[in-house]
Amino acid sequence: MRALATTLLRTLGVSAASGLVRLGDRYWVVADDELALYSYPTAGDGPGTALALFPGDLPEAHAARKAAKPDLEALVVLPDAGGPLLFAVPSGSAPARRHGALVRGDAVLPVDLGAFYADLAREVPELNIEGALVCGEQLLLLQRGNGKSRFNALILVDLADAARQLAGGALAAGLARRIIPVVLPHLGATPLSFTDATPLATGRFLFSAAAEATDDPYQDGACSGSVIGFCALDGQLGDVLMLAEPIKVEGVHAEKGAGSGDIELMLVTDADDRAQPAQLRHAHLRSRPSRGRS
Repeated sequence: MRALATTLLRTLGVSAASGLVRLGDRYWVVADDELALYSYPTAGDGPGTALALFPGDLPEAHAARKAAKPDLEALVVLPDAGGPLLFAVPSGSAPARRHGALVRGDAVLPVDLGAFYADLAREVPELNIEGALVCGEQLLLLQRGNGKSRFNALILVDLADAARQLAGGALAAGLARRIIPVVLPHLGATPLSFTDATPLATGRFLFSAAAEATDDPYQDGACSGSVIGFCALDGQLGDVLMLAEPIKVEGVHAEKGAGSGDIELMLVTDADDRAQPAQLRHAHLRSRPSRGRS
């Protein structure tokens, strides 16, 4: 497995960054143990701003905070005639973790994913959604297989159907069109599981996955590193690259680089420690042909 070096650009004002997108001159970040959406300038190290998604405050004690948090694990930009919509996606790994939010500007619309996730949980063992992206006419969700079943999967949803339901503040049962299991490799002796994804212009997407020593989607474990990989919508893997630094990457955003085939990657990390701020990191790679079907 080839190694890919990353460079630290800045630290963030949150510890558990879990989703990343870019809109204009701002990076937008969700953190899985916060109640707000955060944005940071793409240039320089100016301060971030916070937009509350849910009312109230979370407990400071670790166990109480973990039980109460909405567990927002992914952030996706949805196309809309009124301008880009940000959809903050919860993991669904517990009943309390099935509420997300739609954001346009400073306006926030709560979204109830309870019925949708309860339906998914009947087909997806140890449900734990960690990534989301738009690929053509599909809204693609990534199931993280860090439970005993090690079930990593792509969940395909019709984008137009999802957009109509989201505008009403809830996603209904029966929305998922296909569930495609994906077999990820190991990093050393530890199995990899999805943590996020970002679309590519080729119709494929690029994913991040972490090697975390746990078989419980609720409990964290020691992380020995992360990878970046290419994947097609049918679940066929292309190149997978190990990150040179032993970091847990939970959010990834890709942009076309200056050269033909070049890709610029922005990554955010989660050290599973509130005393350690999340990092915004950069990597540069040249795309290589996928071994899978694109």
